[in-house]
Amino acid sequence: MTSRRKTLIAGLLAFVMLFGLLTITTRLLIIPQFTETEYEEKVRIAMLLYSSFFVISIATVSIFVWFVQRRIVQPIERIGHSVTRLVESGDLTKGIPHEENSELSELITYVNSLLTTLGLAQRDEMRYRTIINDAPEGIALVDSETRRFVQTNHAFQQLLGYSKDEIRRLNSDDVLMGSSRNQMNTAFIHQLRRSRVSIREISYRHKDGTPIDVEASIIYLQQVDDPVYCLIVRDITERKKAEAALRKSEEETRALIRTIPDNIVHMDRDGQYLNVHLTDVMAQYIEAKDLIGKNLDEVMPKETAQMIKRAIQRSLQTGKTVSIEYERVLNGHTFHHESRIAPNGPNHVIIIVRDVTERHKAEETIRYQASLVANVSDALIATDLNQTINSWNHAAEELYGLRAEEVLGKQFDEVMHIAYVDQVREQVVDMLDRVGFWQGEQLHHTHDGRIINVLASVSYVRDSSGKRVGTVGINRDITERKRAESLLLLAQKSESVSLLAGGIAHDFNNLLTGVLSQSSLALQKLSEEHSARNNIEKAIKASERAADLTRQLLAYTGQGAVRIETVNLNQLIQDNYGLIEAIVSKHTSMELKLSPSLPFIEIDRGHCQQVTMNLVINAIEAIDNRQGTVVIETGERLIDDDSILEIMNATKLEPGNYVYLKVSDNGAGMDQETLTRIFDPYFTTKKTGSGLGLSATLGIVQTYAGGLHVESSRGKGTTFTLFFPASNKTASVEEAPVEKTPVAMKGKTILVVDDEEPIRVAVNDILTAEGLKVFLADDGCDGLEKFREYQSEIDLILLDMQMPNMNGEDAFYALREIDPKIKIILSSGYNELEVAKQFQQQEPTSFLQKPYDFKMLLAIIRNAIQ
Repeated sequence: MTSRRKTLIAGLLAFVMLFGLLTITTRLLIIPQFTETEYEEKVRIAMLLYSSFFVISIATVSIFVWFVQRRIVQPIERIGHSVTRLVESGDLTKGIPHEENSELSELITYVNSLLTTLGLAQRDEMRYRTIINDAPEGIALVDSETRRFVQTNHAFQQLLGYSKDEIRRLNSDDVLMGSSRNQMNTAFIHQLRRSRVSIREISYRHKDGTPIDVEASIIYLQQVDDPVYCLIVRDITERKKAEAALRKSEEETRALIRTIPDNIVHMDRDGQYLNVHLTDVMAQYIEAKDLIGKNLDEVMPKETAQMIKRAIQRSLQTGKTVSIEYERVLNGHTFHHESRIAPNGPNHVIIIVRDVTERHKAEETIRYQASLVANVSDALIATDLNQTINSWNHAAEELYGLRAEEVLGKQFDEVMHIAYVDQVREQVVDMLDRVGFWQGEQLHHTHDGRIINVLASVSYVRDSSGKRVGTVGINRDITERKRAESLLLLAQKSESVSLLAGGIAHDFNNLLTGVLSQSSLALQKLSEEHSARNNIEKAIKASERAADLTRQLLAYTGQGAVRIETVNLNQLIQDNYGLIEAIVSKHTSMELKLSPSLPFIEIDRGHCQQVTMNLVINAIEAIDNRQGTVVIETGERLIDDDSILEIMNATKLEPGNYVYLKVSDNGAGMDQETLTRIFDPYFTTKKTGSGLGLSATLGIVQTYAGGLHVESSRGKGTTFTLFFPASNKTASVEEAPVEKTPVAMKGKTILVVDDEEPIRVAVNDILTAEGLKVFLADDGCDGLEKFREYQSEIDLILLDMQMPNMNGEDAFYALREIDPKIKIILSSGYNELEVAKQFQQQEPTSFLQKPYDFKMLLAIIRNAIQ
């Protein structure tokens, strides 16, 4: 008996004794005056009652303690001992033995589930640790704050010559050579937090002092409490020796380079000077030794350094030579340089820098003369150094609505009203003073109050001696271009989110398949009177609602299940007009403008009804309780290459004849910020609603190679226009379904290939319950092996499309190569049309859309066998 149990029993007994004693004492104290004989009799009776009460209490406490010990404490102790043994055995997945009719069976089941999860996680961790520790490259985790090694693998320890315990006591700077320590400074770590990944060549010091050159991939791992970065290093000491030997043979080449009348710079991808050759002219102002080892940021103005770095990145990414020009001031002397940047390996570039100062002066003179030409297409405005306007060309008159005679002689700020987009005026003036040239976007106000986007280029005008005599600005109206770019970005954003939503819907369909299949199978096994039947039916309905949500997500991505028909858009609107009128408030009036003789479109009728209702409901809600009108308009439009730019999803539109559906309202309208987000999934400005309506609308339009255009402004209402390719077909005719005689499936053998274990288990349970023999495979490779082994027995294959190692498409053709006649049912969370695009050479026997339940699975398999 444990000490806690003894203490409990003793406490209960003491309480009983004290309670009885107090009771008797109280009774004796309140007894009125009795004779001695009567008093003794009363005491005897009280003692007898106390003794009986004490005995009964002891018995009650003993029974209670026995019950707690027997029915609660001992089972829980057994569970604890079982868990301890499992931990000591090292395999948590075995689980605790299940006791029949045990009160704690549900607890044991839950504990086994937790142990299995922990065991699998433990096994995966051990595998990953083994992979990392046995990797041929050195791998280390370093604390980004203290620089101490948190963890290292065997290859890293062997590379530096330290044991695991020795290296854990070291700081990263302890084993880095001097120049490499400078590279891996605090500034680099902060930069790494933003860029996440960097590849560098650094040098370590071996335990015996020998330097070791390595190529290091440095990856920042963001963690909440303990930020670290990972080093993956490869020994390149021998390669560096070979490069050193090669450099000796390149001395003659270098001597030849010294005769070249251009500056030559060898630089890494981060802008660090590795080697420099300067011409005699440039050497008068700066020495090569003052540049080697430094970064561009240390020797160049910030804007110039960033421009060169961006050009370096473009050259390395494209593998091509990139040319740039910039101005540089050295010891009061201004140089104009033309740099040609060429890649030299994956991380280095060679830059040939030519002094084009004289050429630049000549170009400035030509530019000044050309700026006086009145009929250039861009607005050209010139001023003197006092900002008095002395030139205003014809393009400026048309752009701003002011004639030259109205502005000449006036101050620039008096005429022009400018807002800067990315910079403030002081920054522009500062850059103009330092570099002599500035280019960027601005917002200009025209004479009639319009705001336009302008790409402005401003530079100083100099005379023949190089003295500044004024400024010239060239302004190009880019309002329409910015609008087209905004629409294109919106379409690209929508496409990216579509891919994400489609992936989520596909994975969720896999989960729902297991839930629906097992639930429907369980329901099939229960009698009509079983108490659990109602709960399972509710679970199935909840799963079906979840499946409806995935269908909405797939509709958003343009991958929903569809049934293409040839539809008359006018007729469909008229068929649904009664439903539309039912949801219109008394404040709102409806107006139809249906174009006669409208061509047909090829679309799923349900999708067409969905997008129409989505747009009409949005229009009605935008009007709210105000008086307003919703106009539904149809028509035909020829779209050419120019008008495609106005339409979302433009990258998939082909020029041609389109049928359009336009829904307009005069409601509240939207500002630009809201307009850019309305197609984001789950974004809504309404108090209720899922935020998937317009997302699904865009996805449906994309499914049918159509486009969408939206116009809206605050207080002026909104117009949505959907474009669908016109068809030359006539209306679709319904085909009567073909009745099939049910066939017996018992005794048939099916190979199920799916990487999701819950689906394999569910399908196996369903099919074996129907008397079929089932082989299971967890990917395409495993499926091929199973088919080769049991080919003579297998009648049918159920094949998932999305799997690791070998996907469904590759497995399908490999299986048909083995047996061209084998029946194969493809299964996927994507719709049948999307899957069919991948199988142009051969067709599958059938298709099973996920998620599916008990009845759907058996029906598809029965039809395939028949």
